[in-house]
This record gives sequence, C-alpha cells and structure tokens, in this order.
Amino acid sequence: MKTPHPLVRWLLVILAFTVGRAQTPAQDDPENPAMVFRAPTNPWEKPEFEFFTAMVAAKTAYRRSLADALQNADDVQLFLLDFKTQPVKNSKDSHWENSLPLDLFPIVTRNEVSKILQRRQLPPAERKAFLLGLKRVLSIDGVHTGGMCHLPTYGIRIWAGNYVVFQTSLSTCCGNLEVTYPTQGAEPMGYHDPDFEAILQRALPIPQSEIDRFEESKKHFFLK
Repeated sequence: MKTPHPLVRWLLVILAFTVGRAQTPAQDDPENPAMVFRAPTNPWEKPEFEFFTAMVAAKTAYRRSLADALQNADDVQLFLLDFKTQPVKNSKDSHWENSLPLDLFPIVTRNEVSKILQRRQLPPAERKAFLLGLKRVLSIDGVHTGGMCHLPTYGIRIWAGNYVVFQTSLSTCCGNLEVTYPTQGAEPMGYHDPDFEAILQRALPIPQSEIDRFEESKKHFFLK
C-alpha cells in the first residue's frame, strides 16, 4: 500500500478531528458538552489522536491546578465591560494586554479591547464564594464548546501580592471565557454555570440601560 501524499494525510487528520467529534454522554452538562475524539481508523492518524488527547488532558490539569492556586489570591477585581469591542493597533507587540490605558480591558483572543464601564474590588467577605465559583468553572473536564462569539460582559483580574496571576474576559451571552495557557496563549473556553453568573450579577449588577442597549444591538447581530 502506498503512503498517502502529505496533503492527503493532513486532510484525513483534519477530517478525523472535525467530523469525528462526538459529544460526551448525557451525564455531562447538556448545555456545554465536552468534545471527545473518536479513535483513529488509520495508523497515520494515531500520533495526532494521541497528541490531541494528551493536550486536552494537560489543559484540564492546568486549569484545575490554577483554580486551586487562585483560592489563595489577595485581591479580586471585577469589571463591567462594553460588549462592543475595538481592535488594538499594537496587537503584534509582546504582552500588549499588560500596557493598556486604565479605562480599557484586553480581549486577548481577538486582539481587541473593551471599554470598562464599571469596576469593583471584592471585599474579603465576597471573595471566597467568588473564587470557589470560578474554581468550579475552570475545573470542568475536557475541552468545551461555547458560542461562536465573544461579546464581553465581565472582566476578572486576580492579584497575588503585586502581581496579576489571572485575567480573563467572560461573555455571559456567548457562554465562554478566555483562558491563557503557558505555551499556547489565550483561547476561549465554553462554560455553563448559572450559579457563577448569579455571583457575578450580585457582585456587579448589569444596569438595565446596558441590557437594553445590548438587546437593541442584537437586532443587527446574528445573535437574535
């Protein structure tokens, strides 16, 4: 049997990891199913299958370890964000997200920024419940899908001493948040956790005027 042309081989791999995706059984969250990959049917698919399987496991382990570490945070800041974002001119600069004006929050996965509408530092009495809720979100198993959008609702910035140890934007309407991995940068992660969204809403309520503005904008988006 002839070895497939490299282009054909990669097309088969891509097909195996896109068409071959299957959802986990019903005991997983039906609103946010994890992606699993079917076993390879050809020997040249096995290396890629094992690589992606290991990568999913590594990402899950990293998020869970990170979630545990965040329980020791010294400060938690919440930001209410403008869902209408704007591109960053210097997005090719290394770590551009760490040198923004104080009124902007980075949306790293899209090389964009959002205007900060409100901000609040969580008091110690609220911090524990918030961090436990965030731990639950980050600790879900596998790679989960979210909406094919990311219209930011909240920004989260967590400090340990003088260092920011976790930063993310979260979209309640699209059901995803950004997670930055050590070697791959930031990527969106789907979630479904009404209890955590309730914690966010109590900590920093979304004004009705902002909800109305979003609903009006939906008429011009694909989200309607």
